[in-house]
Amino acid sequence: MSTWGVRKVTIAGMAVALVGQVLFSLAPAVLYLHIGRVLVGVGVAASFLGFVTVTKNWFRPEEAATMMGLSIAVGVLGATLGQVSEKPRRTPSQSRQDGEWLTVAVWRVAPCASSEPAVCHC
Repeated sequence: MSTWGVRKVTIAGMAVALVGQVLFSLAPAVLYLHIGRVLVGVGVAASFLGFVTVTKNWFRPEEAATMMGLSIAVGVLGATLGQVSEKPRRTPSQSRQDGEWLTVAVWRVAPCASSEPAVCHC
């Protein structure tokens, strides 16, 4: 974190997660599903470390704890909602569409990590 900086680590993590999500949503075989999930996990972990660093630097200790707890709660909610596509009654094409929508959402939100306000169209 101290070598590359928070912004570069976070953006790199988001890029790795994005590649993993694309691979997962377009996977032709189970092996690619697993590789995609690993890439998403690694990318999100790197991005979360960036968040923790920024939170530690920007907030007082008692506020930082609240923000980290809120972040974890939102992450768990996202993971829970992400399991919707794995319901047995859904067809593989419906699950793939869910993954593609998630990929589009990440592409839409990713520019907001930029320091340039004009880049963010959220």
